Parts: sequence; structure tokens; C-alpha cells
Amino acid sequence: MVGFGAWAIQVTTMPRHTIYIDAGGCRTPVTVIDPDLDQPLGSVVMLHGLSANRRVMNYLGDQLAFDGGLRIYALDLAGHGDNETRFTFEKAKDCAGAAVAKLVESRAINPETSVYVGHSMGASIAIDLANTEPLAGTVAISPAPMVLPKRMPSNLLVFTGQFDLSVLKEAANRLLQAAGGNRTAVADFMQKRAFLLDSVRWASHTTQLHNQQVEEDARDWIHNSLEAAAGDEDGVVDWSQRANWTAEQAQTTPKTALQTVWYAAIRNGALWGALGLLLIYPLLLSVGTRFSSVREEESSPATSRLGLIVIEWAVFSFASVLILILIEPMNFVHLYTGGYLASLMLVVGILVGAANQRLFRERFQWNGRVALMAAILALAIMFSMGGWLNWEIDDAWMNAPRWLRFLGVLPAAWLFFYSEEILLGPVGKGRRRAKRFAVFLALRALLFSACAFAVFHLASGQVLILLLGIPLFLLTVLTRLGSDSLRARTGSATAAALFGAILAAWFAAAVFPLS
Repeated sequence: MVGFGAWAIQVTTMPRHTIYIDAGGCRTPVTVIDPDLDQPLGSVVMLHGLSANRRVMNYLGDQLAFDGGLRIYALDLAGHGDNETRFTFEKAKDCAGAAVAKLVESRAINPETSVYVGHSMGASIAIDLANTEPLAGTVAISPAPMVLPKRMPSNLLVFTGQFDLSVLKEAANRLLQAAGGNRTAVADFMQKRAFLLDSVRWASHTTQLHNQQVEEDARDWIHNSLEAAAGDEDGVVDWSQRANWTAEQAQTTPKTALQTVWYAAIRNGALWGALGLLLIYPLLLSVGTRFSSVREEESSPATSRLGLIVIEWAVFSFASVLILILIEPMNFVHLYTGGYLASLMLVVGILVGAANQRLFRERFQWNGRVALMAAILALAIMFSMGGWLNWEIDDAWMNAPRWLRFLGVLPAAWLFFYSEEILLGPVGKGRRRAKRFAVFLALRALLFSACAFAVFHLASGQVLILLLGIPLFLLTVLTRLGSDSLRARTGSATAAALFGAILAAWFAAAVFPLS
């Protein structure tokens, strides 16, 4: 899988290079993706979402370069990816606008042959930039809630996913109302007033970036906008006629079905490689723990006192989000939302520890060799997966400022994971292990519910936790599987907590914006 993924990335990746734009007090990293044409048909400025980076736009960028003949400029917004400028929403918008102005000033792009493509926060920034740095068109994928612009962008296409959060669907509908409804006739494109709210079935907030409907509709909308900007009315397609034509051409045969499957497989080479690495890690863990173990005394499994554990965890989770209204003790790490999560882990860990002092002391078994082994395993996973993701999917390779934040988050993460290990008890085997894992999922669901309660009822402002629900869930499950395997082999709750804490601190430091 890793080999196939590496090959697929090589054969599907368009030529690209990195430049840096110094403007507006920011040093903005930009990935430039070139089409396989002597003269590109136009340019696309791509703006990623909150807690993302320019690499998450690579998939869509390659597609628009390959199928659309467009040159792509994918920016790292302030505090994201390799951009070390401290993040605020205003700073992200100002730096993006300054970078676009510099591209126009240097004649790298022509406003009449260029469009914005933004996702989430980046989509809202793209819409807002119509007031200061207007381009020929805008594609806004699941835009974040925003103050409506003074004027609507030229030829605006808005995507909303079927499984988007309700607040994002409402933001898209407000844009529809402000635009006066859908307008997709040729005359609308020529007058730069075209608008379409495009619903994407079976798509979430993030999966829209890997969706065929989004790719094709964005490509054709961009071409329409560029033809209209050039004054070529004959080159503009009426959108309703295009939709009918597309449906007629979508006849499926066995050959086209196989071609579609094969194309989807090679277009997702990065995901194949990530899955391959996940299948390698159990072997790595088994070998690493072969000669490192300590004896863990038997204790009551979590399932024997399930009611007490769930009640205790629920009380402490909701108490913690209430405490965080008054103070965020980990705010000094300067990670947008990451500081909040680190504070939540710290407070929950302290409360659980205070209520279970005897167990905390009894289960704390420090064995230097086992702890070192757990740290090496976690770091090996962190570096290998981070390096792979950094190639094509996400910027998961930490720079110096993020390493400092990793070290800041790590102690709080360890205390949280250790408190969780104490409540869950020894791993056990068979049904006992499965029930223990179910208890773990229930505890994490309660913690997530407390975060949702804080967002919707306490106005915590930490909506990013909800937007990252899917990757957080995947990280939660995979880290727990690794921690359980390590504890079952070594008998050390302390080492298992260290393993989980390193991976959680890596996620926080690599993903959340620098603030």
C-alpha cells in the first residue's frame, strides 16, 4: 500500500514549486502548481480553512491544474502550516489580501483571468476580498459564518455539504438570500452577477475537498467566469444546459466503471500509503515491546464499576468546561483552540486524580526502559506518519515554533491520558477488553458532548473542536488501540499514557493555528 501510494502520488502530482511572498507584515508560503500547458488558461488563488494549510488543497489544486489548465497559487494563511505569523482572523485576511495584491503587482496573476477558491475560513476570506482585491470569479466551499460583504463577488459559486454543520448551512443560505437567489444564465455570467448554491450529497465539511462533483462544478464555473471576463459570450455555457448535458454523458458501462475505480484509486495514493503505515505499526509495537515489560497487579475492570466511572467522568467533563470560562491554564502555549483543549485535558486530569488519589499512586510505576520504549514508538509513528502526510495531504511536520508548543502541551496530555488509564483499569482479554474499549468510547463521547455544550450554551467560541470531529475521532480510536496494545504487553499504565500523550500533543501542535 505504501509503495502503491508513493507511485500514485508521483504519477498524479502536477509540477509544483514553493515561493514566499513578503507583504502586509507576513511571509506567506505559497505552493505553485503548474498545468501541463505552455500558456495556462488562468490562475487560481486557493485559501484553506481554519486549522488547515495549503497542502490540504493539493488534491483539488492538482485536479484544477490537470483538467482545467489553470495555474494554482495555494497560500498558507497566518499561523497555519509553514506561516509563522501569529494567527487572528483579521491578520489571516489582511495577509491574504496583501499576498494577492503582490501577485497582481508583480503580474504573476491578472485579475481578469484569475479566481479565488476557498474552503471554510478561506472561503469567507475570498468572499470578503471582493471588496479590496476583486478577481473574475469566486468558488466558496462551505464558507464559515461571516458578515455579508459590501458587494457580492463576481460570479460566486457556493458549495454546501449534506453533512455540514447547521451553522455552515445557514451561512450559505444567507449568501443565497443576499444574492437574490440562484442566477446561472449566460447573461448573468457576462454581467458578473452569476450565483449558485450547489449542494453536495454525502459530503461533510472536509470531504468536499475530495469530491468529484466539487471538482467538476468548480472547474466549469471557473471556465465560465474567465470566458465572461474575456467578453466571449459564445464561450459561456448556460448552467442548466450544462447540467442536462452532464447527465446525458454520465451513462455507465463496465469499462467506464472500472476506469472510474482505477482513477479514484490512483488519485488517492496518499490515503493508501497512510493506511499501509497504520497496518505496519502493530508489528512495530509488537517488536518494540517484546523485551520491555513490568508486572501490573490485577484490579477491578472498568466494566465492574461502569456506572460510577461514567457519572464521575461526566461530572468532571462538564465541570471542566465551566472552569475554563474563568481561566485557561494552558493558554500560554499560544495555539488557537489547542490551548483550550490542553487546558481541558489538564483540568480533567487534575479532577480525576484528586478523586482517585490512591489508584493514582498505586498504578504509577516508572520504569525507564519501558517509558523510553513507549516514547520511541510514539515518536516513530509521529515522524513516519507526519512525513507521509506532509508529502501530499497535510502539513504534519512541525517547525520550531510548533515543537515548542508540543513540549508545552505534553505534560497536560500525559496527566489526562494517565487519569483515563486509571479509570479504565487493566486491558484484559476477549470480551473484557472489548467492554473496556466501549467504556472508553463512552467517556470520550461525554467529553465531546461537554465541548459541544460549551460551544452552544456557554459561548466558548471553540467551534473548531466540532469541525475537527472526524479527525479527532480517528485519532482517539487509533491512539487508544495503540495504548491498549502497549499496556497489555508491558503492564505499564504510565508508559501507555506517555504513548498516547505524545501523539495527542503532536496533533495539537501540528494542526492548530499559532496564536
